[in-house]
Amino acid sequence: MAKGTLNPIAIFIAITILTSTVGATSTADDIIQSVENFYKNLNKDKLVLTKLKYYIHANFGVGPTQTVFEVARSNITGPSTNNFGRILIIDNKLTVGPDVNSQKVGQYQGMNAYSDFNQASANMNMNIIYTDGEYKGSTISILGRQPVSEKIRVLSIIGGTGLFRFARGTVLASTYSSDPATNVGVYVYDIYVVTPSVEKSRKAES
Repeated sequence: MAKGTLNPIAIFIAITILTSTVGATSTADDIIQSVENFYKNLNKDKLVLTKLKYYIHANFGVGPTQTVFEVARSNITGPSTNNFGRILIIDNKLTVGPDVNSQKVGQYQGMNAYSDFNQASANMNMNIIYTDGEYKGSTISILGRQPVSEKIRVLSIIGGTGLFRFARGTVLASTYSSDPATNVGVYVYDIYVVTPSVEKSRKAES
C-alpha cells in the first residue's frame, strides 16, 4: 500500500469497535453523541463522510401491500417469547420523509433472523438499493444485531457498490411509528457512511 493511502482494514476495525461499544451506552442521546464525535475526528484528507436520513416503510400485514414475509421458523418459535428461530424476508420502500408517498429513493431488502433466547433481537443482513435520485444504481450493505425494544439500534455498514464502493459506517435505527391495527411500521435510519476520497488518494500515490 502506497504511503498516505487509505487503510480500509484500519477503518473497518475502528468503526466495528465504535459499533460494538456504543450499544452499551445507557441513553439514546449518549449513543448519538458518541457516533457524532467519532465521525468528527475522521481524517478528511483521505475519507469522505456522507450523512443520510431515510424512512423505511414495513408492512407486516397480509395482502397485496405486504412487504415483510415469514419464510421459516423453528419448532420453538411459537412458545418462545422472543421469536427465536423466526426468519423474515423483506422488501420495504425507502423514502426521504415519513409519509409513504414522500420522495422514494429505493428499496430496503434482505433478511432478518431472530437468534437470541433472552431478548427479541433480529440479526440483520440488509441492503439499501437505490432506484431513484443522485445515488441511483448504488447500494449500501448493512449488517448487525437489532434488539427491537431498544430506542436506538446500532448497525454496521460493511460495504457498498457504485458511489458507495468500499463503504464503511454506522446506522442509528429507531422507530418512527408503529400501528398494530394495520401492522405497518415506519423506521428512521440515520446513516453515517464513509468512503475513500478517490482524488486525494490518487494524488498521494503520485
